[in-house]
Amino acid sequence: MNAPAPIVAHYHAEWLPLTMTWLYEQVYRLNAHCSNHVLCERRSTDTAFHVPNMHVLGDQPYFLQWAHRFKKKAGITSYLPFYEHTVSAVHANLIHGHFGHMGAAMYPLAKKRGLPLLVTFYGMDIHQLPRRYPRLRDQYLSMFSYASAILCEGDFMAREIIQLGCQPEKVRVHPLGVDLQKIPFTPATPADGKQPVRILIAASFRQKKGIPDALQAIANISGMYRFEVTVIGDAGKDEASRMEKNRILEVISRNNMTDYVRLMGFASHQMLLAQATRTDIFLSPSRHADDGDSEGGAPVTLIEMAAAGKIIVSTTHCDIPGVVEHEKTGWLATEASIDDLTAKLHTALQERERWPDMSRNARIKTEEQFNATTQASRLAGLYKEILSHG
Repeated sequence: MNAPAPIVAHYHAEWLPLTMTWLYEQVYRLNAHCSNHVLCERRSTDTAFHVPNMHVLGDQPYFLQWAHRFKKKAGITSYLPFYEHTVSAVHANLIHGHFGHMGAAMYPLAKKRGLPLLVTFYGMDIHQLPRRYPRLRDQYLSMFSYASAILCEGDFMAREIIQLGCQPEKVRVHPLGVDLQKIPFTPATPADGKQPVRILIAASFRQKKGIPDALQAIANISGMYRFEVTVIGDAGKDEASRMEKNRILEVISRNNMTDYVRLMGFASHQMLLAQATRTDIFLSPSRHADDGDSEGGAPVTLIEMAAAGKIIVSTTHCDIPGVVEHEKTGWLATEASIDDLTAKLHTALQERERWPDMSRNARIKTEEQFNATTQASRLAGLYKEILSHG
């Protein structure tokens, strides 16, 4: 007997922050394989991530929103009833929670409806959130015991999820993919020494991104090279992000970098890829933050820059070594070591004759392991496998 056609209810509370192009890409490409429905409480102000079949509590009449939220706050239900109504109405046969805490929120609904539950972890849900909200650990244990599969980006994250109490046999490594058709490949060309070295840093202003480390490493060797540095990203509304922005600005000021560092603020995905075509080196020194936040896997922007043929200097943080192979597709410094990051950046600039081969190696690896079309097909196959087991 053939497995039921997947009708998947995807859950993320807000659809979708500007920095989550990778999640949009994942769900959008699944439309070729199954029927997808997005459940969320509210829409982001950004409209670039529209997908068919969006079910948004915030789009409902106010009195219905109030009634659903009241039932949850009053303890009548542990989840918003709107989601149960929607899951029933669309005849969903599987729920996919995106981020561990989103999966934990969907666990009671999946159990009540008798639906398979699949949850993907992405990073902050492994270290930062359980530390901030200790009760989440117990919620994870209940979710793990019920879920059909727990997905993550790489081997490092898989080990961390098992440490949280998940049964090893339920953990599946499923790397995120990127749209290779939208990312033209240009082999890296060694600069002739007459033009400045163009460096791109692109990330939200959070401690785990290591932007102050990146800027300091550049400053450390600025007497040996001419640089043009572009920083794409900005602080969010939270205090931690604003503090990180202050640290970034302080590094720029202390090292007199204003003449060659350009802060662009947040930019669209299209603008990011356009800037990449004018870049030699992508510098992305991720690290563990003081509050436990981490990449968990690897930044998707790192995968995109590898696909574009940029020379990458990054760190050994989390699953980054699964994306960037040291001295084969880029250079990796010891996490949180500015001295080693400076040394690796200096090496990259001293060994420019290696750039064309390294950029080709990076593109090949991306095509083989991080192709969004292939990864969507694999994920749909996992849905069907889970449904076939009833």
